[in-house]
Amino acid sequence: MDINSGRIGGMEVYCGSRCRGRCAKAGFQGRCIKYCGICCRQCKCVPSGTFGNKHQCPCYRDKLSSKENPSALNPILFP
Repeated sequence: MDINSGRIGGMEVYCGSRCRGRCAKAGFQGRCIKYCGICCRQCKCVPSGTFGNKHQCPCYRDKLSSKENPSALNPILFP
């Protein structure tokens, strides 16, 4: 899917779909989808699967919280 297509909301559709898949097994799906969406819009990618594979999207992997704390993106909440 071309996330830069001329369609309105192309990035929202891409991120929504990818984050729903990524967060399918998360303990707190709403929170996972919210933060995954933020990262997806900024990074323009989401790692495949429901856990791990963060090497596929270094921007997503290296994302920090507003307090510059990588542990804030807890893998239980944010795989």
